[in-house]
Amino acid sequence: MTTATFTPDVVACRLAATSKKQLLQQLSTMAAAHAGLCDRKVLSAIISREKLGSTGIGNGLALPHAILESATRPVTLLATLETPVDFGSPDNMPVEVMALVLGADEDSNGYLSTVNAVSRILHQRHAQLRDARSEADIRSTLEEPQIVAA
Repeated sequence: MTTATFTPDVVACRLAATSKKQLLQQLSTMAAAHAGLCDRKVLSAIISREKLGSTGIGNGLALPHAILESATRPVTLLATLETPVDFGSPDNMPVEVMALVLGADEDSNGYLSTVNAVSRILHQRHAQLRDARSEADIRSTLEEPQIVAA
């Protein structure tokens, strides 16, 4: 057994969005601004991935992710939503907590490892993240070490 933590590059608490499209636009803009990427390219990559199938993973969670040629390292963002948004999840539950992962084209292993780790933590910390009232609450929840199988 090992311990793992997830420290997102960007955190947004109680983000206001009324649709999946609006939410993806907001997340793309925030992630692009943080990483010095073009927001239109980030949004295009995320939408292209969504066309393959919804990244809503059930239980009120979503994990949109994509690889960008212009990214030099993984970029992560975690957001809780003011009002749940329909994301086309397999269980038809609207999304309340989501993480966005952008990967570098030349580091697909790092990208896949990040997506896997974020997915585990979202599932394990969903209730605490959903109930967070501030970005500090979110970061505090994520700083607690998580036990994972080696």
